[in-house]
Amino acid sequence: MKKTILFALMAGALLFAACKKDKKEEPTPSNPVNPNESEVITTMKVYIKDSVTLLNIPGSPFIFKDPDGDGGTAGGFLPTTADSIISLSANTAYLAEIILLDETKTPVDSISNAVKQESAEHMFFYNNGDNTFSNSANPYIALLNGSGIRITYADLDSGSPQRGLGQKVWIRTAAATSGTQYPFKVTLRHQPGVKDGSFAPGETDVEVRYKVIVN
Repeated sequence: MKKTILFALMAGALLFAACKKDKKEEPTPSNPVNPNESEVITTMKVYIKDSVTLLNIPGSPFIFKDPDGDGGTAGGFLPTTADSIISLSANTAYLAEIILLDETKTPVDSISNAVKQESAEHMFFYNNGDNTFSNSANPYIALLNGSGIRITYADLDSGSPQRGLGQKVWIRTAAATSGTQYPFKVTLRHQPGVKDGSFAPGETDVEVRYKVIVN
């Protein structure tokens, strides 16, 4: 996969708006994945559920879409730019899952399945936007500086030794942060033959910048 989505959030205050549309089952690939075929990522959906009720929080899934793929028209958040703001409660645990889609195909192709099949070559990274990562050894943990948020990977890859994949993660918040919006960057790195649990090897498949508030 050779795909990068970079979205710089506009300055100024954004109000969080709950997304209340019906959720539908995500599509699955209609054909086996060819690991040598370049994939297109047009959409990232971040589902966040309360760990107790397993219900989606308001606004989930948080969607970034770039319908024409790399280049061309810039992508954006849907249905409004408020989807870039993730609002979490203080001292609460959440379960998050990332779904990646290629909507240039009919039927829509779930790139997430390809990532799982090639998990030894991929890893999601979470940080506060400055490319400083605090991922530690298994179980992989990332800390978002400033917000007090702790992210623990809920899945491992198929490699030997096994390392984190990060398509599913536990999110644990700390104290409220008085409405401060903290950068929250999600990056998928493609690291065939060089994956070592760190960010540097390989190349970026997709990267989306959200902001998070702890209330």
